[in-house]
Amino acid sequence: MVVKIRVSCYNKADRHFYSEYEYHNEDRGRDLVNIYLDYRYYMSLESARQNIKILLNNADLFKMQMLLNHATLIFGKNPWTEVDGILRLNFDTEELEYEEKFWRAYMSVVPSVMEYRDGEYEGGITLSFYDELKAYIGQTFLNYDQTLGANDFFRRCDPAVLAQLLVNYMQIPKPGTNRKSIVPQETATRSPAGIVGRQIGNKRGGLDSL
Repeated sequence: MVVKIRVSCYNKADRHFYSEYEYHNEDRGRDLVNIYLDYRYYMSLESARQNIKILLNNADLFKMQMLLNHATLIFGKNPWTEVDGILRLNFDTEELEYEEKFWRAYMSVVPSVMEYRDGEYEGGITLSFYDELKAYIGQTFLNYDQTLGANDFFRRCDPAVLAQLLVNYMQIPKPGTNRKSIVPQETATRSPAGIVGRQIGNKRGGLDSL
């Protein structure tokens, strides 16, 4: 199971996320250009082996924290016991089950026992995935350390910052791309470079012009 951050470079109107608006500034007596970035981002939980792909929006991050907080509390209840060398659940765990509704899916956690190929057993939680109609999609097992790690990740994660890093990595197009001009014809003074009047600040910290 992996977590991915995704950025859509086209908005709902199928327009590229980068656009420019050129206008005439009377105070400065010249044309200026504003740059707008309009993109959508979301996260996803994916497993190619199980064909799982759960989309998460911003609100879902808080729901993931609630889900994983409950999963962490399950370990405090210690619902496992060893009988004849086999780890088992020692009481009815229905009261420990927890379900949360997400953007386009449902998820639930329940205490469980994992039996490995070498015959070893480990107590943990099963994280199950369902679609919008609550049809079962798949599941994954998390032990104590994995649960704490996942909980800490979603608590610290800031998808807006991650999305901005991806946009920076892709880099914005050249000046003049997707430009709309609202400059009156008689005052148009567009420069060949597209963005005009930009200068580097002096050593005293001021800006000659923007």
